[in-house]
Amino acid sequence: MTAVKTVPYATTKKFFVDRFISPLKTVTAMTMLGVDEQIRYLLQWFNEWSELQRSDFLPIISEKYSNKPYVNGIVNNIANVSCQEKPMSLFQCRVKLFREWFNLWNMEQRDVFLKRLMEIDDVFTDKLKHELQNGADNQEILED
Repeated sequence: MTAVKTVPYATTKKFFVDRFISPLKTVTAMTMLGVDEQIRYLLQWFNEWSELQRSDFLPIISEKYSNKPYVNGIVNNIANVSCQEKPMSLFQCRVKLFREWFNLWNMEQRDVFLKRLMEIDDVFTDKLKHELQNGADNQEILED
């Protein structure tokens, strides 16, 4: 007969709090930030990203500013995939926050973010301008 191992309540409670409650507190705090703080976080994260992560972010931000789905359908499909089996990466969490926050910003706030982002990395800026020139709505932003 196999003995059943019991786990003390304090251990299971700590696991539950660490696994489920603490991330919720963090997400709630992040969504309650003002727009200026959101922009500062996104710019800081962008500075931390590798070239590969920046290239992964390019179609995401292009899609947001062009107001049309990105030509490469892979991006849209990845956005809709549910990662139930494994937790999201830090990069994926930050992109998720970008998407959520961006949708709440007005046009002026979006312009501020884009202009500040374009000051950080000339190579990324050139690629982003190239992507956005395929969408007509942002010519005034690109010329500033």
